[in-house]
Amino acid sequence: MWQEPNGCNFFSWYDKEDGTLWQKRALLEARDEIREQSLVIEQLKETIAELRSNLEKKENEDEIVRKFEEFFV
Repeated sequence: MWQEPNGCNFFSWYDKEDGTLWQKRALLEARDEIREQSLVIEQLKETIAELRSNLEKKENEDEIVRKFEEFFV
């Protein structure tokens, strides 16, 4: 019976075995893909924030032009 060295020793694994090379590679590839996707998500969030800011500025500019036209045109 195998027990986790730093575990609570409440559960024990009877079929504990080392992972195979392909399992380790698959986990490493999945980890790398998750990291890459997280970076892309962060970049997209920054782009969205910048576009929203630009849109708000554009809306404010349009409103200023409209008010100017109301008063002077």
